[in-house]
Amino acid sequence: HFFYDDLKVNNEASSGTVAYIKLFDYVVSPQEAKKNFDDLKKTVIPKKEVPVELKKPKLSLTIVDASTLKPLAATLVITNKQSGVIVTTLQSNGKSEFELPKDIYQVSVKADLYAKTVEEINFNINDGTLSIEIKLTQVKIGENIKLENVHFKQGLPELLPESYPVLDNLIKMLKDNANMNIELSGHTDNVGDPKLNLKLSEDRVNVIKNYLISKGIHGNQVQGKGYGGTQPIASNDKEETRKLNRRVDFKITKF
Repeated sequence: HFFYDDLKVNNEASSGTVAYIKLFDYVVSPQEAKKNFDDLKKTVIPKKEVPVELKKPKLSLTIVDASTLKPLAATLVITNKQSGVIVTTLQSNGKSEFELPKDIYQVSVKADLYAKTVEEINFNINDGTLSIEIKLTQVKIGENIKLENVHFKQGLPELLPESYPVLDNLIKMLKDNANMNIELSGHTDNVGDPKLNLKLSEDRVNVIKNYLISKGIHGNQVQGKGYGGTQPIASNDKEETRKLNRRVDFKITKF
């Protein structure tokens, strides 16, 4: 019936195409016919494929000291940003690897005598390892730290655009460490009227303080003072060194 159209013969054996035709010039015994069909099955029935084991993507986190770049022991808390569910909490000796599903995570990193940091990680790879290095800043209470690349228009308390990334990093540190207080100090060179220089340094400190507060930092966390040209860190005799005295520093007063 296989070779007849359904319009002529009902109950056709099956639909489809002929897989194999073999012609004989003699009568085929039942045993040989069965062997032929068994051999045919081997060619048309697909082999069972062995499933390939896919490796899950991994997140590799390395925690280092921001100054020395040496690995640090730290406590890590990984949280799913959307759900707020803590995925894992562990003690890392400097480097750790995790198998994670695709998602956005927040990684809280804390080590003794270091400022806590919270990093947002978009983990969206399909395979392999996403490697991220997180730098922790050591907390030294009372030590002056220069705000590198924080610049103002000449003679004015007006920030230049390159200043904002540095200040945004300071904002992040203060937000991650709500118990941390800092004091800003503004400095100028000794060119011009000392009273005007003092006023300019105070105004510049206030501009930075107001920027921090505008980004969500509590006013009690930030104090500030202008010193004019009274605390030089380099010679004022020539411009090459004099420009080093035009700066804004900060120091941690409480942690």
